[in-house]
Amino acid sequence: AIPPPHERNSAPTLADLTRRFGLSSARIAGAFVGGSRLWGTSNSSSDFDLIIVLDEYWKEFSTRTTSHGNIDATLLSQEALTLKLEAGSLLYHLLARWPEQHVIFQSAQLRTLLNKYPMHKHLAVIRAHSAADVAKTWRRALQFGKTGDLGAGESKVSLVCDVILLMHVFFFLSTLCYALLSRDRVSVSLCLCISVSLYLC
Repeated sequence: AIPPPHERNSAPTLADLTRRFGLSSARIAGAFVGGSRLWGTSNSSSDFDLIIVLDEYWKEFSTRTTSHGNIDATLLSQEALTLKLEAGSLLYHLLARWPEQHVIFQSAQLRTLLNKYPMHKHLAVIRAHSAADVAKTWRRALQFGKTGDLGAGESKVSLVCDVILLMHVFFFLSTLCYALLSRDRVSVSLCLCISVSLYLC
């Protein structure tokens, strides 16, 4: 159901999430707002893109994406999160540095888990993970160039967007890693400005 107008621009609370997703609050280890709300490019019709981490009792629950009203959420267990951190996913490494105003809830246990994977000790793995994503997309682009086949359910527009997006992401993540590790506010601000500009283009 579409939420009333006064709720569309209000960040969901922990109580909202338990009601909409049918979860006990004890099962939610963390909930983070991402997407356009995080980057400051949202408008009155924008939905809320969430990352919801469930506790260790949900080991059978790997990762899935679901939508409820104006909320699009990726739900994953702490076990799945650990695997992503070990694999070098920068998005999940950044949860440890997520802006407080975009953290709906974070348990002490989850905070401890995230702090076990400091970015400066995992840069090589993070870079390899990002490079592998870019390489995979380029291979798909070359395949299309040779055969005209993108595989089932894919489109030419989707491929082009993927290539452009990954080039942007690779550049942005490299700059962001440097900015965060150097703790240079000017570099962080410049990085965010460049990212938003490229996104809007």
